[in-house]
Amino acid sequence: MERRTPLSWAILAALLLAGTPGLAKVSGAQPSAEECAVAVAAFTHVLSSHTDPRRRLQLGESVSMGSIIVRQAEGEPGPPDREARRWVAFPLTDPPTFVAPPSPALVKRFGDRAPASATACPAIRAMAARKRVRIGVTRDRLRRNRLYRSTAIDLSAGVLSDDGLEALVYSDAVSGPLAGGGQLLLLRRTRGGPWRVVSAAGLWVS
Repeated sequence: MERRTPLSWAILAALLLAGTPGLAKVSGAQPSAEECAVAVAAFTHVLSSHTDPRRRLQLGESVSMGSIIVRQAEGEPGPPDREARRWVAFPLTDPPTFVAPPSPALVKRFGDRAPASATACPAIRAMAARKRVRIGVTRDRLRRNRLYRSTAIDLSAGVLSDDGLEALVYSDAVSGPLAGGGQLLLLRRTRGGPWRVVSAAGLWVS
């Protein structure tokens, strides 16, 4: 059964500013081999932040997003603040450093494409099996700590720039009604090199 989470005030305000109808479930077209390669790099990054062995992980087969992503990625005014939409470099440092944002053409392409779920990639499904991540999201009962038994993750396939050196991936994770967030991952590579997540822009929290 598909999970649904309440929209925070930040999401509602941003949607109004963006003039969009809201977040929509999209599945997109079958991703290419290169788009799947981007998704594998992004999935590796996402899994590195979910290391609690007591929590089960589920990977959804559709992606929730809307053109709010494009508006915030372009840095237009909107909650929660301008600093939250700057592209902080990975690995994180104190004080943080920043990377150049994705090209406007790539951001627009991502918003126009409605990319497929990463689960459309055979390599992602094989990786999920190895990591014991369940494909498909089921509704869990809330525990006393107001968290679900499992953390549900959505991950899109990659959308590449014209030169093939830059890509964007949408990812979110929800552990409870008020314990979730979504982000846009920025990946880059040198010609012929591996994909690497270099930054992320937070888009929503609940």
